[in-house]
Amino acid sequence: MKPHARRLIAGGIFAGVFGALASTALATDIRVGITMRMISENGQKYGQMVMDEIGMINEAGGINGNMIQATLLNDECKSDKGVANANKLIFREKVHLLIGSTCSSVTLPIVDVTARAEVPQIIPHSTNEKITKKGSAWVFRVPVSGRYYAGVNAKYVGENIGKRIAYICAADAASQNDCEAMQAQMQSQHGAEAVYVAQVQEKRSRFPHPHAEDQVSRC
Repeated sequence: MKPHARRLIAGGIFAGVFGALASTALATDIRVGITMRMISENGQKYGQMVMDEIGMINEAGGINGNMIQATLLNDECKSDKGVANANKLIFREKVHLLIGSTCSSVTLPIVDVTARAEVPQIIPHSTNEKITKKGSAWVFRVPVSGRYYAGVNAKYVGENIGKRIAYICAADAASQNDCEAMQAQMQSQHGAEAVYVAQVQEKRSRFPHPHAEDQVSRC
């Protein structure tokens, strides 16, 4: 996604939710807690983008005169750490809003924390359908459910790009599920088998050779 598009999306989300918070006539700054996966350069930039957007809102005068005070924490895509972050932000930092996480496996248990504390939660990236099926009135998820992505992506790729696809998938559960769903949709919609599939650890820049059968399955 291009930087200006990310800014528009993030700005729109913040303006809407922060506006609702400010309209409650808070007598103090709007305290926001953020927990997300930041174990790679990409994750760190994502966290910085959120902080930059908040900084821009403050520079423009805040929300109805209320400044935003943000605390950013790294949950490393670990559910126990994400829940600990949420508890710290909500019960110690007394945040009015929680943003996170970027991993569905972390977001799922955090939903229980925000629902119990009745603190609004923006979910910027997690797509597991079970998140909204929990029925919390305090959850505001930005992306659509992940079950739609594989079908839409496969349709576009097969019709506009090609059907000989190599898959390089991160080792976490969400990435593996997305990778498998995409392959299944390519097979179902286009009869296209994967040319190459590799599972790699985050930060890895060199991928295993196709004949390394213990690390890669080649179709």
